[in-house]
Amino acid sequence: MDAQLPANDPTFLKRFEREAQTVAQLNHPHIIDVYEFGQAEGHYFIVMPYLSGPDLAHLLQQQGPLPVEQVIRITEQVGADLDYAHSGNIIHRDVKPSNVIFNEQGQALLTDFGIVKLANETTALTQTGGVFGTPAYMAPELWTTGQVDNRTDLYALGVMVYQMLTGQVPFSGQTPHRIMYAHLNETPPPLHILNPALSPAVEKVLLKMLAKSPAQRYQTAAQFCADLQAALIGRSKAKNEGEKKPPPVPKRVWWGGVALLLVLVGVGLFLFAGGRGDSTTNPVVAPTIEAVQVELDDQPIEADFQEVACGKSHRLEIKLLDAHHTRLEPGNFAYNWRFEPDDSSNEDSLNSGNYAKIYQVPCDLNHQTVIMEILQAGKTLSTKSVNFNITQ
Repeated sequence: MDAQLPANDPTFLKRFEREAQTVAQLNHPHIIDVYEFGQAEGHYFIVMPYLSGPDLAHLLQQQGPLPVEQVIRITEQVGADLDYAHSGNIIHRDVKPSNVIFNEQGQALLTDFGIVKLANETTALTQTGGVFGTPAYMAPELWTTGQVDNRTDLYALGVMVYQMLTGQVPFSGQTPHRIMYAHLNETPPPLHILNPALSPAVEKVLLKMLAKSPAQRYQTAAQFCADLQAALIGRSKAKNEGEKKPPPVPKRVWWGGVALLLVLVGVGLFLFAGGRGDSTTNPVVAPTIEAVQVELDDQPIEADFQEVACGKSHRLEIKLLDAHHTRLEPGNFAYNWRFEPDDSSNEDSLNSGNYAKIYQVPCDLNHQTVIMEILQAGKTLSTKSVNFNITQ
């Protein structure tokens, strides 16, 4: 362990010893054992079994969304770990894919259980009172009160299951502050958009596990696993009994869909810049993405499209070419597309006081609605990644 930990702090030493003893007493097939712990030459050490298998984070990075049967198996094993630990009043506090390692038999073992978390927490408390945890998996109460119980771990388990089913975490951002805002205020992107094979029943289970209030979540991992398995297996059974897979969209349609989305971004920026918009404005749509031209205030703007991840996550940088457009300053424009399951079309008021226009997308893209949010920070609009899924 890090030699910079407070070796002369008697409180830290007592807590380290107490937590190490507690974790060493855990006896569960899916919790990695602690054989020995102590201090030698100013360094703290913990002796654990060596596991040669990959962790869940690497598995997700290599494969993306996992098969339903594998998700159920991993969730049951990690969930059993957590319920067992919680019965002894032990909270992991950092449940995430990199802390789930597979042994040679393919079983998921939960690691990093409590000891390093204690060390980091103590260090944070002696410095600036910073929040402890991994932002993408931190429950709302960790960002606010800092109080944790078993439901804090269960929230992180829900985030991890969402990631196993879709290939991405439900809340993300370029800064911890942006991720915090998402955990506290936003709802996860709809599951069926990221993975059309998932049913509304699965989404209902996960939304309960990711509830902002701990009281509204599942209270044990066993309850969560039972409902999740029922929802997932029900969907798999229906699929195997004759659910038809939609035909793939030709590649030329995919490119056409991207071109259409680019044009919608241009129209949205026009509405935002002027505070009003003319619905009859029709920017030029060329047959390929390289030739797309979008317009702002009847003036062309340059669109620079860059694919950043597997065809699902894209960033669009739009630059003003005409300096006299003072209502919209030059720079990068932040926006966020998400898909809605119905055909509604309206305007959503954002916390910044700006508005986001909802545009319809033709059915041949297998999506019904796109929402574009324009976020403003001071006078400069900042770049933000856009997450969407176009059937190829």
